[in-house]
Amino acid sequence: MVVLNIMANGGFGGIETLCLNLYRENKYTNYFLFLKLKGDIFDKLSENNKNILFYQVEFDSVLKKVSLKQNIDEIVQKCIEWKVDIIANHYDCWYTVLYYNKLLKKLKNVIGINFVHYCYEKIKKISLYKKIFYWYWRRKAFKISDYAIFVSNAGLESYKPYYKYMKHIKEKVVIYNGINKNFIVDGNNIKHDYNHIKILYVGRIVKEKGIENLIKACSILSSDGIKYECNIVGDGEDKDRLIKMAKDMDVSVTFHNSTATPQKYYARNNVFVYPSIWKEIFGISIVEAMSYGLIPIVNKVGGLPEIITDGENGFFTKQINAQSIADTIIKVINLPEKEKNRISVNAKNRASTFSIVNTANNYKTFFERILNEKYK
Repeated sequence: MVVLNIMANGGFGGIETLCLNLYRENKYTNYFLFLKLKGDIFDKLSENNKNILFYQVEFDSVLKKVSLKQNIDEIVQKCIEWKVDIIANHYDCWYTVLYYNKLLKKLKNVIGINFVHYCYEKIKKISLYKKIFYWYWRRKAFKISDYAIFVSNAGLESYKPYYKYMKHIKEKVVIYNGINKNFIVDGNNIKHDYNHIKILYVGRIVKEKGIENLIKACSILSSDGIKYECNIVGDGEDKDRLIKMAKDMDVSVTFHNSTATPQKYYARNNVFVYPSIWKEIFGISIVEAMSYGLIPIVNKVGGLPEIITDGENGFFTKQINAQSIADTIIKVINLPEKEKNRISVNAKNRASTFSIVNTANNYKTFFERILNEKYK
């Protein structure tokens, strides 16, 4: 069984980390087509690996139909050589869907699966042109697919406005993301000291992740005379602005570059804050942090309630703002040591159910079933 995964970029992120872990788990053969950027995950996959293709796709290059045709023909030949059974599209951006569409038209016996890694959410502050543009390519991704896989029930539910474009899809399924099994094994040996609160965020540094609220929450902690440290790990378009903001507010926040191996940060900190202000479909870094016993504090958005039970293995903020983040951190600080340890253990136990082993086995079972149905 052979799957070609279409990727937008190879930087550090939830989708990319998932695909790296699936490749390492080796339950079936994975090939990768990157269409925009390289990065840490791309480099990891490239180590001693010939199962990878890269094309630098830009809008002007697509307009040159000769160049596009040449790229597609080359990829088609590779797919034939590799005996690809399934093409999996992991993004709804125009260039991944364009290539996905072209390849499925050329490879008529190959099954197309559209993976949905984001909750659908109406974007208010964009032009009508961009809304139509996003709608067209998102709709296209579903219309050309045989199956759709969502990584949470919240994700599936959020796409109800697009169900009318999925009438031909044979099946819509939910398969949760999974974390590297080594996180679960190594994290099980970590026991945290809560005498000094150490806050961590790991992920992309962009506006929708709400990191500005985390920095403001740190300022509230400082004003209340609470000792803490906060580490923010990642990269993104909002990083420079937030570094300046943290400096101007004189808060105890340290920024670190993104990394494909964040385990050292999980081991050194004891509270994980994920202040996202948009509908997160899942939250791979949340589960990673939980596997190391960090107590998660998150906004109650998207699929996060499918991971966390409030007061049992983590906490939800009451509102999506800085004050509520600060209040919840203080709530954790004031818990008895025994209660902190209980929640930490519960977080580890919950994280263990999201192992990449389970995810890979679920994919394998699903892929084998649909291939058997195809060739009955």
